[in-house]
Amino acid sequence: MKNIGKSGIVFDMYYEIQDDYAAPAPVTEGTPCFRDIAITDTCCLGARQGIFLRGLPERALQRLRFERVTVSSEEGLACIDAEDVLFRDVKIIARTGPAYREHNSRGIRFVDASEAAVR
Repeated sequence: MKNIGKSGIVFDMYYEIQDDYAAPAPVTEGTPCFRDIAITDTCCLGARQGIFLRGLPERALQRLRFERVTVSSEEGLACIDAEDVLFRDVKIIARTGPAYREHNSRGIRFVDASEAAVR
């Protein structure tokens, strides 16, 4: 991907709502659920934000896996309301701001290729 206007890779359970965070709501049959998704062998050169992951406080994004992903963007990776996310051999180059920011997330792991070979 090249010169993406917003986020190169996005999983957003708020569907474009502007606020980053919200109060939890009751879980119903209409509550979305994103889990067990893998993104591999992907490159994004030029985006406002490289990767944007935002679940819900009442139902986090679960078990996402990113392998061999390279992102070069203005902002790097945002991980909000997510759990058990693996970044294996992922390179994030942020031109402004932090390469990684997190809110209300747990089990976020970064593993490079050499570590994966040892395990």
